[in-house]
Amino acid sequence: MSDSTIDWEAYLDHMATLVETNIPDEYRAAVIEYLKLTHTIAQPMLEFELPEDSEPAPVFRP
Repeated sequence: MSDSTIDWEAYLDHMATLVETNIPDEYRAAVIEYLKLTHTIAQPMLEFELPEDSEPAPVFRP
């Protein structure tokens, strides 16, 4: 989903309602900028297609 197709104001309102919080007006612009930034950062990972035969590791071993 492209950044220009997202209604960030509506998204923020919905998410604030979902987590039962209120975003004060003086912080809304900064929160929206952060949401846009995280969207930009996550986009390449979300677009990466995993092969059908991929399986998650049953145990994490660093």
